[in-house]
Amino acid sequence: MRELAAGDVTGDGKADIVTVDKTDAQLRLYTGSGGDVDYTKVIGTGWGSMTNLAVGDVTGDRKADVVANRADSGELNLYVSTGGDVNFSKQIGSSFQVMNRLTLADINADGKADVVATGRATGDLNLYTSSGDDITGAGVIGHGWATVKHLV
Repeated sequence: MRELAAGDVTGDGKADIVTVDKTDAQLRLYTGSGGDVDYTKVIGTGWGSMTNLAVGDVTGDRKADVVANRADSGELNLYVSTGGDVNFSKQIGSSFQVMNRLTLADINADGKADVVATGRATGDLNLYTSSGDDITGAGVIGHGWATVKHLV
């Protein structure tokens, strides 16, 4: 596995795992049962250039969506969960190739996961708030994050 993220993609109240396989570039869903996770199915193909995989409820519908950065173009794309699959919704950001870490968290407590990312060159921690189907850059919320390896 090249990328891995966890969240309730199926909307059943149990954490699932989403991975990008490094050999075939498939996006895979492993559903949680409350104790174990089981491989369920391929939910996407052609994920070879996707990085910074993150899972969280961007839309506010109680199902975790998938956000990923297309490394070759810098696009940040939203894939909305249907409860068993994820469907490409739209590009929600650009120039994200300058970010080296990314996570989703409901920072402003509005029920929608926001994007938090660190700048590769600056080490700044940046917040992009979610409106449910798009993000808005709210600016720098911290400095000195260049040495942080993971955002959780």
